[in-house]
Amino acid sequence: MSEKTIFSGTVIEFAKQINNKSIRWGAAPSIDEALWNAQDDSNVIRSILSGRAMTDTVSAESNESGGHDLIDGSRRVKAVVEYIKGAYKLGKIDDVIDDSGKPVNFSGFYYNRLPKYAQKKICKYTIQVNCLPDMDPEDVIRLYLKIQALEKAGNLS
Repeated sequence: MSEKTIFSGTVIEFAKQINNKSIRWGAAPSIDEALWNAQDDSNVIRSILSGRAMTDTVSAESNESGGHDLIDGSRRVKAVVEYIKGAYKLGKIDDVIDDSGKPVNFSGFYYNRLPKYAQKKICKYTIQVNCLPDMDPEDVIRLYLKIQALEKAGNLS
């Protein structure tokens, strides 16, 4: 089973791929959607502002359109794109360190209220989408559900 990278670029470039439907979310059942809550959206933004990377997003080739349906990681990426569009304000984020080394509290901030350096950090964040081309989308979903179950049980780290 070999992965191939089908996209690597900024959040803004990724949003364009979503808009032209070469990458789709919601078309395949999202593995992490059921376990997600509003604070998780804010935690993704916290990770970016703190300089921590998200894991690569994994997709499977779509049989119907020739594009790619996001399977794992779609909720994390969607949180970033929706935040930039102004869909929600941040939950509790009071532990980000700014570029000068000072703690900053971004709790309750919409994207357009963030300082320019923070906006730039989010927009320039790089996302990589990998595809498992030799597997049916249903097999990819089963594989990632199994991995999640093992992680939840503490048998995989």
